[in-house]
Amino acid sequence: MLESMLEGLAEYYSSELGLKVSRGLTENALKMRHNGGIVPYGLMVNDEQQYQPDPITAPVVCEIFERYADGESVSVIRDSLSARGVKTKTGGDQLNYNSINNMIRNRKYLGEYRYGETIVPDAYPAVVTQELFDRTQKRLEKNKRAPAAAKAKVDYLLTTKLHCGKCGTFMVGESGTSKTLRIYNYYKCLSNKRKRGCEQKRAAKKDWIEQLVVQDTVDYVLQDDEIKRLAKALMDLQEREDTALPLLRRELEETGKGLNNIADAIQQGIITNTTKQRLEELEAKKSDIEVKILQTELQQTILTEEKIVFWINRFKGGDIADKSHLLRPI
Repeated sequence: MLESMLEGLAEYYSSELGLKVSRGLTENALKMRHNGGIVPYGLMVNDEQQYQPDPITAPVVCEIFERYADGESVSVIRDSLSARGVKTKTGGDQLNYNSINNMIRNRKYLGEYRYGETIVPDAYPAVVTQELFDRTQKRLEKNKRAPAAAKAKVDYLLTTKLHCGKCGTFMVGESGTSKTLRIYNYYKCLSNKRKRGCEQKRAAKKDWIEQLVVQDTVDYVLQDDEIKRLAKALMDLQEREDTALPLLRRELEETGKGLNNIADAIQQGIITNTTKQRLEELEAKKSDIEVKILQTELQQTILTEEKIVFWINRFKGGDIADKSHLLRPI
């Protein structure tokens, strides 16, 4: 009888504790406070336990969104950040494929607070704009539905760049074989191809439309005034500071503070084997960070406007009927 009563009391207190914890988490959510767990990369928690953009890592998040929205793959972005030494917030391993892939889907970077069924838009300053987030999601959806262009036996230059004039869906490469066994290559509306009701029945001949687009590029883009405009835009982009350097400089500053704390302890007569070991570790870490900062600064290639103009002008003189020129690497 006593054992049953104790078990009942334990179950009651356990249930009561669960309700109190749930109530506390709900109250935190209503106040848009951090409810535990890992804080997303690019965000931080202030003294009131509310999210705020991290001034050091938030620019990295913006860079990832912009580069993906502009056409770079997650793998390329990952390798680029890894080469620059961009690490996680805790200074651990580099950002991996899955973390970047999850990052570009996370609505918390819009300033949207989420906990359970509690959703509050504009709860804190956003890391990325709504326009940039929407462009990123649009490309995610496009890549999700697009056939793998890299696996095609024929080079379709306009894959994911050519859109249907009827429904706006992008057009994909398709080939067909005639009765004489001659192979024809086309671009066809994906909605029509998958029978989703698009009225665009006709496919565009691959060679014809690619030549048309290339010719228009030569006529309207590869002109002196437009090339100068592109060069100035690239110069503005180049002048943006590398996001890896602020991370390294902050790490160097924190290491310097640690060395100062140990120096203060030594002045107070606190000298132990642990103190000596920690001092040596911090001095070695400081030297390593200083070397990384120098390496990062040396790796930054500074291009002049004249060099950029010269590089773009290389594409003006080729034969647009020559496939090797059209597929020329950038």
